[in-house]
Amino acid sequence: MKSFGNLSKHCFGGLLAAALSLVSISATHGQVFVANNNNGTIGEYNFDGTPINTSLISLQPLSGPTGLVISGSNLYVITSLTGMIGEYTTSGTTVGASLVSGLTADQIGIAVSGSNLFITNGDLGTISEYTTSGTMVNPSLISGLNSPTAIAASGSHLFVANAGTGTIGEYNLDGTTVNASLISGLNLPTGIAVSGSNLFVTNYNGGTIGEYTTSGATVNASLISGLSNPTCIAVSGSNLFVTYENSGEIGEYTTSGTTVSDALISGLSSPVGIAVEPLPQSFSDWENSYNISGAATDTPENDGVPNLLKYLYDIDPTVPMISTDRAALPVPGTTVVGNTTYLTLTYRQYALETGITVKVQTSSDLKTWSDDIDPNDQPTPTGLTDAATSGNDPFMQVRVPLTGPRQFIRLNVTLP
Repeated sequence: MKSFGNLSKHCFGGLLAAALSLVSISATHGQVFVANNNNGTIGEYNFDGTPINTSLISLQPLSGPTGLVISGSNLYVITSLTGMIGEYTTSGTTVGASLVSGLTADQIGIAVSGSNLFITNGDLGTISEYTTSGTMVNPSLISGLNSPTAIAASGSHLFVANAGTGTIGEYNLDGTTVNASLISGLNLPTGIAVSGSNLFVTNYNGGTIGEYTTSGATVNASLISGLSNPTCIAVSGSNLFVTYENSGEIGEYTTSGTTVSDALISGLSSPVGIAVEPLPQSFSDWENSYNISGAATDTPENDGVPNLLKYLYDIDPTVPMISTDRAALPVPGTTVVGNTTYLTLTYRQYALETGITVKVQTSSDLKTWSDDIDPNDQPTPTGLTDAATSGNDPFMQVRVPLTGPRQFIRLNVTLP
């Protein structure tokens, strides 16, 4: 494997996928998973650093696990020395140890978006795409890169760190280029994480973590400094988790740059890849992740959709809505259950939303609205998810019985 200075291994996950909601969606636990490159294990820890299982997954000796990413209840792990991607559950069960095989030794960065995996090929300067079932989609989805190491997926975009040029490039999920040098002037970037409209990048040689917007603006190029070869990075809420392969530690910092602990977890065996199951994200935390503030009823884009609803539907509040955003908004319909016809609304729900109340209301005149208290009519998963979102957001449906010649339905969404 190519070596950059002292760095001989790479990491790297994209945004983490999870499933959590107020109604009938599995909750996450806020756990940290780390790939130990030297002893071939994946360890699991609580957010406070206490171990759950230091050898949750034991891989082949000398397999060299590097890249690590979570999608729902599954972990995808690159073992760079065996040239494979393995699939495991977050409880440690093996789904397929050789889901993908025949990779080169320098395919080590991994990100997930929906049902697709994206892999960096350092020596080839390309990004490959596979399905999460192991089928190759495109061996050179993106080409012409310079030693790509880290990769992250956010919405419909990929962000790729080029160690050779010290840049971050932005691409669409179909491989087309948005900006090949979105961010430049980095010092051996080896880790990248996305939170809302912000990118956090580790500079291995510079000993810093920089913060940038997803549009490429610099927030703070040295948000955290004085570090010793920060390797990989993951974000959950307002906290950053950083691996240090040389010291065998994981540090924790806030997204505002405050040190929580330089050695939250220690005694690891050359930790490289890191991924976290994210905790629920409150409305205020969601606003902070997009660097906005204001009332739940504010409409900064003047599009008629207030911030609270964009939070519920997982829509970026900082840019004009596009067609995929509008597809997340409630869609009316009808369904028949038994002998009863129901009006329905189907909508996308942010997988990490918490602390809000969603009620279904009905009216016959659009003036007087009443709550439908039937538990069978409340928000219920349809079984479908949006693969284009980082958390595979579920589609939910509410209903009210259709009575009389006119019937109207709406969602009433409130904060405590």
